[in-house]
Parts: sequence; structure tokens; C-alpha cells
Amino acid sequence: MRGTVRSAVAGATRYLGSVLVGVLLAPVLPDVAVDLFGGGPGWGDALLRVGALLVVILACVFTFQLQVRLAARRSRAAVLTGIGTCEVLVLPIGLRCVYRPSGRRTGPRSIPEWLVDHCRPDTVVVVSSPQIDDVEEKLGRGLSADGIRFASVQLPDVSDPKVAIPEAERRICDALAALDRTERRTYVDTTGGNVIMSLAMLRVGVVLGAECTYLASAYRGGEPVPGTQVGRAFAPAALFGPTT
Repeated sequence: MRGTVRSAVAGATRYLGSVLVGVLLAPVLPDVAVDLFGGGPGWGDALLRVGALLVVILACVFTFQLQVRLAARRSRAAVLTGIGTCEVLVLPIGLRCVYRPSGRRTGPRSIPEWLVDHCRPDTVVVVSSPQIDDVEEKLGRGLSADGIRFASVQLPDVSDPKVAIPEAERRICDALAALDRTERRTYVDTTGGNVIMSLAMLRVGVVLGAECTYLASAYRGGEPVPGTQVGRAFAPAALFGPTT
């Protein structure tokens, strides 16, 4: 309770120090109150001035609390949530990514395997780099064996954001249009590939109005610890959009 009151007072003090409130409202409003309602006997004018100042202070406290609530509402919109199901999964991959059919796996699941198992998409758009020239071998055959539609998009340069980001937007949107999956519920993963690919996927998520995903896990000896993988989904537009 004390912390809340202290916070409210601090917020009110900040507004009282502003030009609008400190120079105009606080000094002028008491005079206006006396001109409109004053002239009474005794302490009437003084009480009017005190009351007008209290109104200004309470208005500052109310404005501060309203801003706090709006900021909390915006932050809730950007909170990471659990990964659900989708119809389309846009999946950037690195050199070590593999996808084994669901009935032929041993050992820990790869990132693509984990995401496909949890999202259950019927279409996967794999995004790769020029260094990965065996996408069909790495993922395509496994996805096809599980009955999942598969398309491949290769970015010409994943080391230059000026190339990777606009090309990812254009090529992935074209691939979805060709598959007639533009209006389907889509997840865009940001886990695979390098940092620039992750930035490109964030941009694609914003353009598509889709949620992005990220898969984290504990590592031991450079390998993910089985059973520690946790997936999160978030709306990139809410996370990185303007806060005012």
C-alpha cells in the first residue's frame, strides 16, 4: 500500500513539474475558482484555493495511474505465450538442421522436429542460405514422409541485412501465395539460422500479421539437454511496435 501511494505521489510530482500544470493550471485554477464561487464569509476563499489545488493534484495522480495501466496492458499484449497449433510454419534452418520422420527418430529432437510436433502444420516453408544446398535431403523427404507439404526458399545473402530482410519478405510471401496459404494461420520461427535470418523472420512475421516462435533449451557439451526445450510464441508487431 505504501509503495503504491509513494509511486502515485512520485507520478503526480512529475506532472506538477511540467509547464502546463506547474505554470498554468496550479497557479491559475485557484484564482478561477475564487472568481467563480468566492466572496463567501470567513475562510471560504482560502478553502476554495486549497480545493482547487487538490483537484490539480488528484488529476495528476489519476493521469499517472492511467498511464501505468495502459503500459501494463501493452506489455501484456507482448508477453511470450506457449506455442499452439498452426497451418503454416515458416522455418529458417542452419547447417546442422535435420528432420526425421516421426516414426524413425532416436535421441533428442531437432528444432524442426520439435516445432512440427507441437505446431502440427500441414505446410512448412523452409528458409535456407546459399551454404545449405541439400534442403531436400535434410528436411524435404522427412516432411513429405509425415504427409506435410513442403516448399523451399533460399535467401541470396544471409550476412547482409539489406539483402536478407527484403528478400525474405518478398520470397516468403511469394511462396505462400503460390501455395495458396497466405490467409492461413502462420507461425514464423526465429530460432534457426543466424541473427540476420532471425531479424528477417521478425520482419516477415510483422508483414504477414503472424506470430513468431522461439525455441530455447539448456545445453550441455554443446548439445541440447533432452526434455529441456521450451517454445514460446509472440506477436512481433506488439513486441516492437510503438508504445505511445
